[in-house]
Amino acid sequence: MPLSRVWGDGRRSSSDGQRFAVERDSLLGAFHPRYFGHYDRALTLYTHTADQSSVYATQAISCAPREAGWVLGGILENDTILEIREHTTDTGGFTEKLWGLCTLLGINFMPRLKDLPDQILYRVDRDADYGPGDPLLRSVVDTAIIHEQWDQLVRIAASLKDRLTPAHVVMQRLNNAGSSDRIAKALTALGRLAKTTHILRYVHEEPLRRAIQLQLNRGEFRHILAKWLFFANHGTFRTGIPPLTLREIRYRTFPHTWAFRPRMRIVSANSVAGAKPSSARALAMSIRRTGPASRRGWAQCDGCRRSRSR
Repeated sequence: MPLSRVWGDGRRSSSDGQRFAVERDSLLGAFHPRYFGHYDRALTLYTHTADQSSVYATQAISCAPREAGWVLGGILENDTILEIREHTTDTGGFTEKLWGLCTLLGINFMPRLKDLPDQILYRVDRDADYGPGDPLLRSVVDTAIIHEQWDQLVRIAASLKDRLTPAHVVMQRLNNAGSSDRIAKALTALGRLAKTTHILRYVHEEPLRRAIQLQLNRGEFRHILAKWLFFANHGTFRTGIPPLTLREIRYRTFPHTWAFRPRMRIVSANSVAGAKPSSARALAMSIRRTGPASRRGWAQCDGCRRSRSR
């Protein structure tokens, strides 16, 4: 729509998570003492917001792991007309491996880092003279391993681009890789180069800092609006059954997505561990048939029977 371009061209976006309490046992429910104490479970709705203030992706994830594993999923599985080229997150949505993947995919990753003075900047050549910036570049990145593993890195990026592999599964595999995994090392080295360039630009260019803060504020204001709208049950999920949880997610997302229909899915613990990604698609399709017959089918599992007996 021409009117939407008043706010932006749809090429920049941000992502952030919002926590909600869960009253029933659920695969996604996890303890989060910072917001809900030591006895109440919660889940995270991880939303991607474009610079036109439209939410184009929503994922229900556990609030236990780091949010950086689900940043690429919302961007790559985007079925709207938006063509995201720049993306920003807070510190929780950043890892060096994610930075490397974004570089390979042609996405300008621009997170806002809270611990900016503690970040290590890297140089390419140990003996090169970088002038006034020489004291800042305290470590050397291993460019040899990038050249060695370049073909493998391109294959991973191509698989993600063509949606042959779920992005959160790839991120889980890379984050859990051991010290001998050379592909993970190469991706980390590439991410360190991109991180160094971004930090230097972030410190030097005030318009870049303003643009990042403005886009993150759009996501935060969306969360504030969501808290104000969800007056029923104070936004608490009353069920742990996956299809019903997905229906509640749809209702919570709809007021903010009048321009674009978001791609919503549930990322369960089994999917992260390597289960078939088609299970999440099946859950999304089952939301249209949550009648008595469908509910009887879900009641056959032990977890759902325990949930209904309470």
